[in-house]
Amino acid sequence: MAGGTVVTVTGSGFTGTVGVALHAPTGADAGAASFTVVSDSELRIVMPATMTPGWVHVSINTTTASTGAFVPADQFTYLPPSFDLGLALLH
Repeated sequence: MAGGTVVTVTGSGFTGTVGVALHAPTGADAGAASFTVVSDSELRIVMPATMTPGWVHVSINTTTASTGAFVPADQFTYLPPSFDLGLALLH
């Protein structure tokens, strides 16, 4: 996953979300580029472009709670940017 990618998170209790943070094991933390609460059970997060490739933990903060321990269920992997190297044959 690269920066700018929209990730849909499903669960419950997203009403009142005030922040989304990403935590990398390297200590390179960042906030989401943006997020939208679609419903109490769905949140859409636009990932920041500044994360180092590797896994990250997603932390969601609401007006009443925040996520706790880092568990595999709330992690995903950032991939380095891909490049389209359009190749042309020269005659």
